[in-house]
Amino acid sequence: MKLLITLALALAASSTASAAVDASANKGSTEAKPTKPKKICKSSKQDTGSRITKKTCKTQEQWEKDNNDNEVRMKGRSAG
Repeated sequence: MKLLITLALALAASSTASAAVDASANKGSTEAKPTKPKKICKSSKQDTGSRITKKTCKTQEQWEKDNNDNEVRMKGRSAG
């Protein structure tokens, strides 16, 4: 009789724990995680003549901003 009660309690405890795990798993999946912008990595040679390349990783938006800034600087030099 004690064995039956022990088994019943163990079964009840494991099903409750399982339900709690399922509930927490479902809770996490309903929350939308913010997506990180994709990084684009480019390799460039060092100015020192070394064969070692430098890897720079930025988002597409950052690469476009740098390119626009460089174009503005170059136009300023050629105009003056």
